[in-house]
Amino acid sequence: MGTNAPGQTSGFTLLLATVMVSFSSTSWATTVSEDIDLFVLGDDETVTVLFDNDFLPNEPMELWFDGFAENLDTNPLSSNGLDVELRAGGVRVTDTVRLPPLLPSEPVPVNLHVMLSSSPSQIGLRAEGLGCCDNIHVFGSLTRTGLVPEPSGLLLAAIGMGMVLVRRLRRSGHGKFVGFTS
Repeated sequence: MGTNAPGQTSGFTLLLATVMVSFSSTSWATTVSEDIDLFVLGDDETVTVLFDNDFLPNEPMELWFDGFAENLDTNPLSSNGLDVELRAGGVRVTDTVRLPPLLPSEPVPVNLHVMLSSSPSQIGLRAEGLGCCDNIHVFGSLTRTGLVPEPSGLLLAAIGMGMVLVRRLRRSGHGKFVGFTS
C-alpha cells in the first residue's frame, strides 16, 4: 500500500470500516401504543377501530390489547356479553366476555395477544355487543411491537469493496470507465 497525502484515506481503511459497520448493523424493536375508548350502544352493535401500519412481509410483529369492558346499563338486573376481536394479516383472536349487572359492577379484564410472522398493512380491533340493549364501555391499550430493519450490512460491504476495486483498476490503468480519467 502506498502512502496517502494528508487528508486522504486508503481504500483498505475504507473497506475495513465498511465491514465493521456491516457486522454491527441490526434491527431495532419499536413499540407503538394506541389508547382505545369505545362505547357499544344498541342491539348487537359492532364498533371497529382500524389502524394503518407499514406492511413489512419479512418482519415479525407482536400485538396485544390490554383493557377492560364495563356494563353501563342502568337496569340492575341486566346482564350483557361482549365479543372483542383483534385482527391483523388474516389472523383473528377473539375473547368473549360476560358482563355482570351494573350494581355493583366492576370492569372486566379483556386481554388479547397474537404473534405474527409479518407486519400487516392494517390492524383492527372490533367490539360487538351480544345483548338486546347494549351499553358497554371498552377501554384499554392496543400495543404493537415490530422490528425496524437497519441498512443491510452486506450492501454496505459491497459498496466499500466496489470503491476499492474501482480505485485499484484506475491506478493500474486497466480500468477505463466512462467519466473517469487516468
